Amino acid sequence: MSQLKGQKEYQKYKNGEALSYKEAILAQCYVCNGQEDSAEDCQAGESCPLYPFQPYNSSQHKKNIEYSEKQRAEFRARMARARQGKNNMTVSSISRKI
Repeated sequence: MSQLKGQKEYQKYKNGEALSYKEAILAQCYVCNGQEDSAEDCQAGESCPLYPFQPYNSSQHKKNIEYSEKQRAEFRARMARARQGKNNMTVSSISRKI
């Protein structure tokens, strides 16, 4: 039998091992969804704060953020400055930062 999403992380938690944030979310969703009983979309739905992150969420809610043209221009300018700064770095300037 193949493992359900979150089962491995839940076993890791039960064994007293440390979990990352993502592993903790997977483990909690595994428990909340009935452990062995279900691999279906979460029944708690959007009332659960973890719903957008859980592995059984078929819709995988994504934020659709619309940026204004002014914001996009600012992002482009910031990226250009970052790229320019990266290109101007020399070995001596890097070693001084360390």
